[in-house]
Amino acid sequence: MTNMNDSQVNGYLSKYLELSQQGHFAGYAGQVELGIREYARDMGVPLTDDYVKNAVTGIVAGTDTLQARRAYIQTTAETSFPAYADLIKEGVTVGQIAAPYLATQAKLWEVDPNKIDLFDPTLRSALTNVTSDGKTDTPQQVPLYQFEKTLRQDPRWLQTNNARESIMSTSKKVLSDMGLIGTDLGSAPQTGPNQVTANSRADFGGLSGSTQFPTLQGQQAAGTAPTLTSATSLAPDTSFKAS
Repeated sequence: MTNMNDSQVNGYLSKYLELSQQGHFAGYAGQVELGIREYARDMGVPLTDDYVKNAVTGIVAGTDTLQARRAYIQTTAETSFPAYADLIKEGVTVGQIAAPYLATQAKLWEVDPNKIDLFDPTLRSALTNVTSDGKTDTPQQVPLYQFEKTLRQDPRWLQTNNARESIMSTSKKVLSDMGLIGTDLGSAPQTGPNQVTANSRADFGGLSGSTQFPTLQGQQAAGTAPTLTSATSLAPDTSFKAS
């Protein structure tokens, strides 16, 4: 009846947009809202509800665009994480940059990685690290090994199982180096009686092996048993013989 096009209709209806009881928009407006919030979350940029509402209203009305809002969020991320500004300009999200740090924190602190985001103080401090010479502050990327060291210095790490295992292992090594406990040499070799006493070398004496010593056992083992003299041949001859 009014010959309005879709853009004009959307613009007219946008002023009637209302949030649901859960605090979100529905329909197309809800899709726009989700796109803005998810991108901001992945870039580590906090947004107020009023900002999101105004952005959604403007985009639905046709007076604003989602691309323009994403560009604003990207620029904010570049200033918030200056050490990674070049990567962010190339289209890399802060979430992608933080992925290995987040995984390391979740593993060492034994927490669900889904419960850690870019607004976590420990993770965020690593991504916004700066060095100072007393006059100027310079953004600097934190090596992953340095971040692991920081996590282990936090009291929360001491409550984990991997912390207890690490402390026990270190304590055991210290006591071993001091000679207060024995070093674990592993399992003893499994041998049978024959392996302990038997020896095939002819020049090594043993309990049951061959030997060069002039003993009955040794000569028997060598296959040269001595000739035994009978008791009769050793006794004096006292028999009478005819002359």
